[in-house]
Amino acid sequence: MKDFTSLTALICFAVVATTVACRSTSPSELTDSQAKDAPTNPDDEPVTPPPPPPPPAPVEPYVQVAASTLESTGLYSDFATRKLAEGVRAYEPRFPLYSDGTAKVRYIKLPAGAVIDPTTKELWRFPVGTKIWKEFKTGERVIETRYMEKREGQWVFGTYAWNEAQTEASSWSGAEIPAAASVPVATTNGATQMVDYAIPAFEDCLTCHKQHGAGTTAATRPDPVLGFQAVQLERPVIEALVAQNALTEPGINWAAHAIFANDDRERQVIGYMHGNCGHCHNPRRPEIVPPMGGEAYALNYNLATITQRDESLFIQLIDRPITNANVLIPGIASPSTIKPGKTKESMLYFRMLGAQPPFAMPKIGVRSKDYGFTNGVLKGWIKDLD
Repeated sequence: MKDFTSLTALICFAVVATTVACRSTSPSELTDSQAKDAPTNPDDEPVTPPPPPPPPAPVEPYVQVAASTLESTGLYSDFATRKLAEGVRAYEPRFPLYSDGTAKVRYIKLPAGAVIDPTTKELWRFPVGTKIWKEFKTGERVIETRYMEKREGQWVFGTYAWNEAQTEASSWSGAEIPAAASVPVATTNGATQMVDYAIPAFEDCLTCHKQHGAGTTAATRPDPVLGFQAVQLERPVIEALVAQNALTEPGINWAAHAIFANDDRERQVIGYMHGNCGHCHNPRRPEIVPPMGGEAYALNYNLATITQRDESLFIQLIDRPITNANVLIPGIASPSTIKPGKTKESMLYFRMLGAQPPFAMPKIGVRSKDYGFTNGVLKGWIKDLD
């Protein structure tokens, strides 16, 4: 009887122990050895794992983060004598931007062994490490040197203002310098007047250089290089780049590259519009060329689409009526964008020469009119269209 009682007690003890174990463990829990290192929760609540780290911040496509001095950018191997560094080459666009009568010198340096991608005919894609400089001068005095450098996923911009002694050029703050120098420019009657040359703010630089609307990525965003492209470079320069393995064969239609036009003066007008207006007035810039105007107000010359003169979007502006009542020419009942034979009825001529802000063109970047072109080449071309 005593043995039976002991056996019963032993069985009850085993049942109780098993029940307790079942209440405190489950197949999904850690093993005993793992449990020693597991976090404890006195309230028997589920342990919440820590949140994942936040994704990296997107890379800003354009930043003003450059070296503090021009000397540090690598333009010169000897800054005192302004000897260019190895690999730096000068270039000149066919249709330069008017900049208040200043003379400009441009330089580019490609990384060793790197190749420019010309798949997009109008705006080439440059390798990471590309550096570009543009120098603004009046007489022998350098006023400023602008700098661009392509890094991974972004372009860095810098502007360097030269001192009076021409011994150093330091990075400026980013705000406009309204009177960096006094520059002589031609007036409407051929005389000369002095104009205060302004170094533009960083945001003004982007207004022209940014070549895309919203929704682009680093892979689809056009590079903001405006003067080193197929339209702007002479054919021998492009062919030399290909021969030097610095540029993939671009497959250019050389007849289109020569600019489809009736004569040399018209060719000069089309090129001027591309170089001075086309960086803003193009289909890539919907905030400037709105849907209501479509491509009819584009002033760029696109080698990828033009196979004859009449396909030029600029040529299509000839005799095109103005429908926007907000920009009519005072005293003119029915103006056109370009009125053959009549400059006073041509909106293009009015906005480039006679309009007051906010309708004067260009809106930024200059403080004087390019009378040599507007009153000479453009005016003569419009009159002879009749």
